[in-house]
Amino acid sequence: MKALFCSACSKSLHSILFEAFEKKKKYTFYRCDNCDLIQIRPLQKSETEGFYSYADPNILARVKNQQIEFLHRVPFGRILFQRYIDSCYNNRFRTILKLRSQGQILDIGCGEGSFLKKFNNKWNKTGIEINKHLAKQARNKLKNTTILAHSLESAKLSKVSFDVITMWHVFEHLHNPKVILRSIRRHLNPSGYLVIEVPNGNSIYRKLFKNNWQLLLLPQHLFFWTGKSITHILEETGFQTVRASYPGIISFSGSSSLANFLRSKKVNTYIATLMAILFFPLVLIINILSLKDRDNILIIAQQKN
Repeated sequence: MKALFCSACSKSLHSILFEAFEKKKKYTFYRCDNCDLIQIRPLQKSETEGFYSYADPNILARVKNQQIEFLHRVPFGRILFQRYIDSCYNNRFRTILKLRSQGQILDIGCGEGSFLKKFNNKWNKTGIEINKHLAKQARNKLKNTTILAHSLESAKLSKVSFDVITMWHVFEHLHNPKVILRSIRRHLNPSGYLVIEVPNGNSIYRKLFKNNWQLLLLPQHLFFWTGKSITHILEETGFQTVRASYPGIISFSGSSSLANFLRSKKVNTYIATLMAILFFPLVLIINILSLKDRDNILIIAQQKN
């Protein structure tokens, strides 16, 4: 068997957590014994490039999560879901305002621009989005904003130094995390902030539901970062963690993961979804009590002194 090595610390991979299948192809999830990073193998870039060409993220979400599809079919469900999404963007916006009240911001993986739209004219805004359809939507939505339909490595940012660089649920998709972090460091002001939010590899729902975890999103999600692993790679690339938190009290991943599990046991889709909705109060209590085992981890970092 060919030796496998961690994408973050280059140590040998031995500890298998579980296996999962996508379109009859088997993927194995390893945890690095050295830095704690959870990662899939095989890791083939050619497979995932085609995943980022969709024109409507709402349709993609409905395909990937049957509970969202269910909400779109019931009265007021679409409105409730949109309000939940808006609240997520508002929380992210407030996070940045606690760091800076104005300046230059770069959002990597900006989608159709909903996050950047929150910022007023005190901010010089730039977005990077490899999905050309979403990049076009962002340009139409945002005035006085630079939107680049390129990867970070190929984007022409050499003369720009940012006060804040954000990646909201993007870092887990990237094949070369060290390369990306070193590139970000070159574009970040010495006193600037890097803000990363990713699915939490130590999520209680990842441990409970394994290949039925809603945030697995196989094979688009290549890595599941923990507090230890993301701190390790940040230090390796010249950053220091300023603050780590675990958002996700109001998160539907637990309910969706339960529905996925029930469907895997041949329970009817609508019955599984209904049971997941009924169990949401219990999921909410679990989210409140989980602390560092919630579904997401938010890291705020700066360059090392």
